[in-house]
Amino acid sequence: MPINEATIAKARLYPELLPDACVVNMLAGVEVSLPVLDLRRFAPKILHLKEISLEQNALVDVRTRADDLRHETNTAGFQDQMAGVWELVGTEYLKLNFFATNVVNNYRTHYSLWVYDATVAHLLKHKKKLTPEQERIAKDLKIADTVEKGILPLPLSYQIEREYHVLDESTYTRTFSLTAGIETAVEAIAPRVGEFLVLTKISSAPGLVTDGIRIRIDRDDDVDYLELYTYPMALTKDINCFVPALKELRVKAVAVSNVASHTIRFTVRRVLMTNILRVRFGLMARDEAPGDLWDKVKGGVL
Repeated sequence: MPINEATIAKARLYPELLPDACVVNMLAGVEVSLPVLDLRRFAPKILHLKEISLEQNALVDVRTRADDLRHETNTAGFQDQMAGVWELVGTEYLKLNFFATNVVNNYRTHYSLWVYDATVAHLLKHKKKLTPEQERIAKDLKIADTVEKGILPLPLSYQIEREYHVLDESTYTRTFSLTAGIETAVEAIAPRVGEFLVLTKISSAPGLVTDGIRIRIDRDDDVDYLELYTYPMALTKDINCFVPALKELRVKAVAVSNVASHTIRFTVRRVLMTNILRVRFGLMARDEAPGDLWDKVKGGVL
């Protein structure tokens, strides 16, 4: 299943960078009827489409919409199947789809989507209404002035570098065979006490489109949280992701045909659990947090 509103509802260990890879068939002169990405009703979360890989094809246009901003461009000028730079931020609506001037089958694409909770700073930046509790936090911490200065909200890259204390990051390669229609467990990794895991990169041999090979990611109790078709993927490039897991990270695979010796690669980071992250992950209530830590995290000043 592609990333949909049910997937976004499960995202809770903010921020999360969710990967997806899919194969699209297009009819002539119409937009794909089931959009690659079509997300609504996700507030107060914010979605940030960061990377899109596009196959070069002069017959195909990529169409995006982030809230009221629309963009359409032909894919012939993109570096073939390499993730391009995109900065599409949706607070109410986010869409990614394709249009073709002729029939196009088995078009390959993959993308990475940031999902994070809107802090008070984010809400002020995007001119959204605050709750009474958020108004109190904004007033106590003088957040509005800082947002007006342009200092807040903090960039996700800075927030992650500052808050996520890396204890270890390792890359795994696994080669396995698949029996048609039967899910194969590839790897299960658990954190040690006082730690959690983050899946940061994933890649795979493409296989044949007729093999229908899919990589499935379980996170904690979220079974089949993410599913990526391998046909748009390659071992020569990684798809970036940032998928935290508190109890276990599981990698599985399934195919519609028998497949021998299929290879995938993924990278997992072990991170120290801290009070900042406990608050951000919803594991620590306000009355349990020391000092004004809870207000600062929810305000977006940390």
